[in-house]
Order: sequence, then C-alpha cells, then structure tokens
Amino acid sequence: MRIGPIALATLAAILAPTLAQAARMSLGANLGLAQLSSGGSSTVVLQAPSDVYFGIQPGFRIGFPSQSGMDDVYFDVGILAIESVTFSGLTVNYQRSLLRSATAPYLTLGGGFLSYSASGESESHPLLGGGLGVIHRLAGGHGALRGEFRVDDLQRGQG
Repeated sequence: MRIGPIALATLAAILAPTLAQAARMSLGANLGLAQLSSGGSSTVVLQAPSDVYFGIQPGFRIGFPSQSGMDDVYFDVGILAIESVTFSGLTVNYQRSLLRSATAPYLTLGGGFLSYSASGESESHPLLGGGLGVIHRLAGGHGALRGEFRVDDLQRGQG
C-alpha cells in the first residue's frame, strides 16, 4: 500500500494544471495552529507551513472555486520524506461560502488519508473532518485569505 498514497498525491499534482485550464484554480500553503489529543494528553503545535508529520493537515492546497465563488472543491496534499521514513496525506474537501461578499463565513467538509511508511512497513489511515471559517477575497481577484476552525478525526485501526 506504500505506492498508493504517493501515487495519489503525485496524480493530484499532475492533474491540477490540466484541470485549471478548464476552471479557475487556487494554490496555497496551509499555516496551522493545531491541538493534537491522544490517550488523555494533548500537544499544541504551530506550523508554517502545516505538515503531515507534526499535524493532521497536509501542507499544500490546490483548489477549484466555482465561477460564483460560493463553492470550492480543493485537495490538501502533503508529503515528507526523512531518510527511509515517509509521511504523506491527501484529502478532498468541499467548501461552501454562506454569503456572497468579499468577506464571508464558510463551511467545509472533507475526507482522505494519512500514510506512514518506514523499513518496508506501511500504514494508511482514513481522515474525516469539517470546519467553520471566514474567507476574505483580495481585490482584483488576487487571491484570498482564510481562517478556519476545523475538527478532523484520524481513524487509527488496523493499517
């Protein structure tokens, strides 16, 4: 299963420019402040950019907003390789703005996986989540800034 997550992340990165010719496209990095909880303990992590090693959220965002700007389908992609250890993640998400204005609240839902491989062993776990945020579109179509509160559930079953 080691090739699967890497192949999907690579495929998403390769297809993004092709899809952008038929639609509008957004690219960006995720910056994160995350609280990771497990087994009664928690850790707060500040990430710039967000990553798949210390946090849950992959670090690179490839989005395809609708012409109206009310809807956005986006991929969050991340990969980190340290010697023979590889962490990767890919999520597919949907974002819906709640108002038609330059600054608007939005809801988002998504799912995907996080994978880990080392020494010939690999694990892949599903990830589901959603959030509430605020988007501010910059003048002249020069991008957007987002702030989001998100809850993700990383399923830790058999790998």
